[in-house]
Amino acid sequence: ASILITSVIFGLMHGTPISFIYATTLGILMGWLYHAFKSIVPSMLFHFGFNTLSLFLSEDTPLFFFIASFVVFGVCLGFLIYYSIKNRDYY
Repeated sequence: ASILITSVIFGLMHGTPISFIYATTLGILMGWLYHAFKSIVPSMLFHFGFNTLSLFLSEDTPLFFFIASFVVFGVCLGFLIYYSIKNRDYY
């Protein structure tokens, strides 16, 4: 219940109805990441990676940000994979 409530609040803070849907869904996923890994770091990295990917997909993004966002998203994804393998005995 706490993940759902905080995810709805997270979604409401993003303004538009479509942003509410996206942010609430991502909030649930990030809440699950926190619950699964017992750390806020994977959720923070996922949020950062998702925002970077959004920048990556924008049409008005300069080439530097395009390349930087690809690298940062890869690092975040790599960390999540490493962290999940390191802590796989959780499941």
